[in-house]
Amino acid sequence: MFEQHPDAIKWNARYQKQTEAKQELPKPCSLLSQQLHLLPTKPDPAKSSLDLAAGLGGNAIQMAQLGWDSHAWDISKVGLASIEKVAESQGLEVTTKLVDIEQQKLPTNSFDLIIVSYFLSRELCPAIEAALKPNGLLYYQTFAWDKISSAGPSSEPFLLKNNELLTLFPNLTVRFYQHYGSLGDLDIGDRNTIQMVAHKATYD
Repeated sequence: MFEQHPDAIKWNARYQKQTEAKQELPKPCSLLSQQLHLLPTKPDPAKSSLDLAAGLGGNAIQMAQLGWDSHAWDISKVGLASIEKVAESQGLEVTTKLVDIEQQKLPTNSFDLIIVSYFLSRELCPAIEAALKPNGLLYYQTFAWDKISSAGPSSEPFLLKNNELLTLFPNLTVRFYQHYGSLGDLDIGDRNTIQMVAHKATYD
């Protein structure tokens, strides 16, 4: 279905190289690994998480390990196949879905947690917000306009501007935000990304 989509071709090729070269488990994004304490403290398989634009699925694998109903969506069948293989090898269950994320309609009020790492589609933000259940959480991390390395995109439309992420989900309550930029000691802290945890609060 998506075989000839330019993004599918690009990411299938990239993930094929990565899966051939690496044997270790995919890692979750730094935001998720460092802010796990904001998630519910008791495992609950009734709670569902979505790793959106999942890539090789480090976030989805992490949530499955924590006992969540874990879902991974991506346009790359190679990436999704790798997620399924890793999950099976670890005795985990991750539900994968091959989608063109920018065209797929997100189901409203469906996920307790949505994780977006290294993907930016401003037009999709209202649908992401609507897809969260009441009291749900959004973990969002992607590249900043002032990143100090060559990693990631260089094109302006794919980079977050100062405070922009704070405006893209106006109905959520920000619980954590980080953008270090180029202040101070550049050897300390993540200087390439902007990160946010936001909450679909029902009580404040």
